[in-house]
Amino acid sequence: MIIKKLYNIVLLISILSVLKCFSKKNNYLYVGENLYFSTVESALQECIDNYGGLQNVETSIFIKSGTYRPKYPLRFSVFGETSSINFIGEGIDKTILECHTLNKLIAFQANSEYQHHVWTFKDMTMKGCEKKSEMVNVSSGTINFINVKFTGNINAGAVVIEGATNANFNNTIFVDNYEGPNISLGTSGNIGIYNSKILGFPECFNHNKLCKNNLVNILSHDSVNLIIENSEISNSIHTENNIDFNANDFMTSIGAINFSSITIANSLFKNTNSYISGALSLAYWKLELVPTLNVYNTSFINNMGSQASVIRVAGRVNVNFQDCYFYNNTASAYGLFVNGGDLSADGIIFSSKFEISNSYFENPWENDYEVRFIKLKNKLLK
Repeated sequence: MIIKKLYNIVLLISILSVLKCFSKKNNYLYVGENLYFSTVESALQECIDNYGGLQNVETSIFIKSGTYRPKYPLRFSVFGETSSINFIGEGIDKTILECHTLNKLIAFQANSEYQHHVWTFKDMTMKGCEKKSEMVNVSSGTINFINVKFTGNINAGAVVIEGATNANFNNTIFVDNYEGPNISLGTSGNIGIYNSKILGFPECFNHNKLCKNNLVNILSHDSVNLIIENSEISNSIHTENNIDFNANDFMTSIGAINFSSITIANSLFKNTNSYISGALSLAYWKLELVPTLNVYNTSFINNMGSQASVIRVAGRVNVNFQDCYFYNNTASAYGLFVNGGDLSADGIIFSSKFEISNSYFENPWENDYEVRFIKLKNKLLK
């Protein structure tokens, strides 16, 4: 009888140890020098041991000021219907997570059936990987970045969003990166970018040898819904004509080989130097839907491209610019707006549509700022 009771007690303790994180609806863990957890990964591991630590629980991991170099990527295996983990630092350039020699810093790669898991990173800086690999890769659920700086990506882009992942970037900054894209979107989910600065590296325009030739900011190759508000997207550079690269025509500030909708408001695009299009290059070659680009109260300044200086579209896309400002945008071939070709199916042509209203154009080389003088594939836009 005593042995049986002892066995039951041991069994109960084992079960409780497996369930210790998700048995509590809210957990608070602290990372820093002289604290119980000295590394971020050890705090994360506390809640994911035995694959059972992320079921219906919210965990907040508070990370004190300092530089942290995880020994392995921050990742987990999901078990349960929903969970969320908040990684909260003490401020940009105070709490620093370094990828250093890892393949990735963050790998949020749950199965596609788990769409209700949320990771949030707040108040910190993330430094890029030394290897040719992105710093962040997310393929499921939702990831949020609030007051985060992404910097130091030398040989690959910063953030890759895939699958049906949703993501939000609020008050983030991408700066001092030598390789792109800063954000790569292979997702059919919803992406929001708010109050952020997505910048290339300004010195790349001065022929800095460290800079690669595909330092672009946002590249989409899935049916994403993208919203950008109160943000700056600048200093993209891609000047090579690589016909063997299927994304060559889309390497710019925002390039979309495939998308559902893009809405831009109260933002700024400047200092883009791209082989095809200075600021935006969008295409859609299917009949499933008519993707839309809506741009409101946004400025385009000092953008350059061989074909278009502001936007090039191809296939079937509806474009609307309202209350926008265009200054000193230069294209060697056509002009500010270019239609690169219409979608044709069964002998029917499905054309892209442009609408521009209440917008101001000022290009010093033009000396006439009215809309009727802007060329659209060698045609006057009226």
